[in-house]
Amino acid sequence: MYFLFDGSLTKELKASISLLADEGIGGMRSMGMGYFTHIEESDEKQFDNFRDNGRYYVSLSACYPGQEETAGIMNYELHKKNGYIFSGGRQLFRKRSIRVLKEGSIFNMPVSGQIIELTPQGFDKHRIYFCGKSFLIGFGGGR
Repeated sequence: MYFLFDGSLTKELKASISLLADEGIGGMRSMGMGYFTHIEESDEKQFDNFRDNGRYYVSLSACYPGQEETAGIMNYELHKKNGYIFSGGRQLFRKRSIRVLKEGSIFNMPVSGQIIELTPQGFDKHRIYFCGKSFLIGFGGGR
């Protein structure tokens, strides 16, 4: 998992990232998924050679493309995202289900994806969002 951040890492942000490592991310944590063992900081410049090179792009993240971006999809597999909201109350709320393009989807143009709201009706503690932004790496020769 990668977090790209521009600016200085405050102690509060570092503590938040450490908490994610300790508590896990996403669903199926009871089955051991969503956990990672260490946190590593590195300069994002190491990714510069991959971002824009190539005729094709592979997404390293689940992606929810905008309607205008669907023309660039070449190969994909759909994945249903759903689950429950655990926000300190006794009542569980089921998140709205969506279908996203799975990691490894191939595009013939850069696709940004989008962040969408999944707050279910009747849940008013806070908004629920899904990050469907793509993290692309180019391949297939230079442009």
